[in-house]
Amino acid sequence: MNAAVTSKEEILKTSRELIRQQGWSTVSIRAVAAACGVSVGSIYNYFDSKAALMSETIGSVWQEIFHRPDDADVFRDVQTCITWIYTRIAYGCEQYPGFFTLHSIGFLRDERPDGKRRMQQTWGHILAGLCAVLLAAGCTKTPASAQETPAAGDSDPVTLMTISTRYGDLCFSDQWGESLQVEHSSIGSTEIAAFTADIDGQTYPLFRVEIVDSAGDPSAVGTLTDSQGVRRDVFVSMDPLPEEEQPDQLYAMRDGVNDLIDQLK
Repeated sequence: MNAAVTSKEEILKTSRELIRQQGWSTVSIRAVAAACGVSVGSIYNYFDSKAALMSETIGSVWQEIFHRPDDADVFRDVQTCITWIYTRIAYGCEQYPGFFTLHSIGFLRDERPDGKRRMQQTWGHILAGLCAVLLAAGCTKTPASAQETPAAGDSDPVTLMTISTRYGDLCFSDQWGESLQVEHSSIGSTEIAAFTADIDGQTYPLFRVEIVDSAGDPSAVGTLTDSQGVRRDVFVSMDPLPEEEQPDQLYAMRDGVNDLIDQLK
């Protein structure tokens, strides 16, 4: 029997090991307690239900698979970055067989919304890192209007609109006019901005920005600083697109998330 655990991190580590050895279906409060060498009540001190334990375990699996490497050279160029992503996917498939498939179809049932949020946060972070590499490599498209050299005294043809939140201002390209809609909401201390596109009378989801009342999470795409100098982590999750072909404008508007991320610290 293992030595008694004394932290949430140790419980999550044991849960991951249990999954690797016996699979997802065997995970329960009682099984994790036995593997940790503690009473069931000790697990409940950290997790009030199996749902909470599973949700936190899934989050820790995502972080283990796609933790940011210490080697900065991974993000030096596009090829190396993509190779790293595929290497980590292969690692996840080997260590946690079926994880990506099971997660994508919502195997958590009641925990599905929170599990989906964690998955989207991870992929949003990976997307932001890859976009940064592409930008550094000069692989992004420049709009025709931006390629033109403005005459002396002319203003920059590319301008940004300000989207105010209680934690500070976000910036996004204003070229879309009324086609861009932003719906604000909050869950506890988390501020949420859901971006949608109104194209030819059809509403399409773009992406979702979450600003939490804390800083220091390595999975955040950046931080937002308010007027008092307080920094808060920002997370971005891309909304899935329908399978059928979509208007070109929709893809262009989704790419605008890079402008928003670039304005963050």
